Amino acid sequence: MNAGIDHVVRIAIEDDSAFHRVPAFLRAFREDNDRIDIRIMCNTRRGLVPSLRDRHVDLAITSGEDKHPAIRTEHLFQDPLVFICAPEHPLAERQSVFARDIEG
Repeated sequence: MNAGIDHVVRIAIEDDSAFHRVPAFLRAFREDNDRIDIRIMCNTRRGLVPSLRDRHVDLAITSGEDKHPAIRTEHLFQDPLVFICAPEHPLAERQSVFARDIEG
């Protein structure tokens, strides 16, 4: 461990949807925790639950919820989804598009 570092926290990020949030999180975390180092681990091949259970990672950020008695989940943020279509598409003029609008 590096001098001045008391602990390392390993965070697994399962998908690209959370990557854009990492820099701001790291800045804010390091302001209050300068003696804790963070290691970002991507593409955990073992899967999140086994990696957490076996202590290969300390935390995981994912877009889905994995219900398992050995882990606790916490909702961190909500990302808006964007509907993209051709300008001549019937839904192109709508302000909002819902799942029921594109079913079937």
